[in-house]
Amino acid sequence: MDLQSLQYQMWLAVKRHQALIGRRQEEPHNLAVQKEILDVLYQLISINESQKLVVARLREERQQHQQVKAGEGEWPTQ
Repeated sequence: MDLQSLQYQMWLAVKRHQALIGRRQEEPHNLAVQKEILDVLYQLISINESQKLVVARLREERQQHQQVKAGEGEWPTQ
């Protein structure tokens, strides 16, 4: 999965969480709303973990690209 789609999923989950928090304020004793809030929080954690992996991979690719680019200016050794 790419970073942009993960960020979009994160944005959707945050919006859902905000809406649920608003509902909880209206219905503080509604256990179904509280369960939904926990489900969204678990979803946010999962998306965050996936995002960390993608960012780590992108950093590694960037570092490799920079090393290759830096090596282009060197004289070849035999």
